[in-house]
Amino acid sequence: MPSPLSADAPGAAGPLAVASRVFGALLVLVHVGLGAWAAVGFAEMAFDDLPWQRLSNPLFGPAMLALQWSLLAIAAATFVVGYLRPWPALPWAMLVIYGAMATTCVYQTFFILTDADRFRALAIECAEYTLILLFLFFAPYARVRFAR
Repeated sequence: MPSPLSADAPGAAGPLAVASRVFGALLVLVHVGLGAWAAVGFAEMAFDDLPWQRLSNPLFGPAMLALQWSLLAIAAATFVVGYLRPWPALPWAMLVIYGAMATTCVYQTFFILTDADRFRALAIECAEYTLILLFLFFAPYARVRFAR
């Protein structure tokens, strides 16, 4: 299996193909970061005394935090493994996972959060999911990579 940045990756010719490979590799790195963030969140749930300032929103209860960190961990693992092993169902899996994450964010935005920027943050998050899904479903590079 070729590396996402190798010259023999699907659609290797032209600037759009190069940009697609770079964008895909960047998404892998972003999802590795999401997995690390989820691990920190789970650690915050499990331990009271930690050597860092808490990242978890204090407005979220234990059930909301468990849901949030679980969805992030699932998204991270699914994307990284599904992208690196070219899994044909990855776009559909991410559609379902991002849908659950967006639904959670909508609930948090309307019923828990109180800051003035919460709606802008919701819009940005949903735009990010949309952009990634458009890439996974419609970019020629992704279509070849996931053999659809």
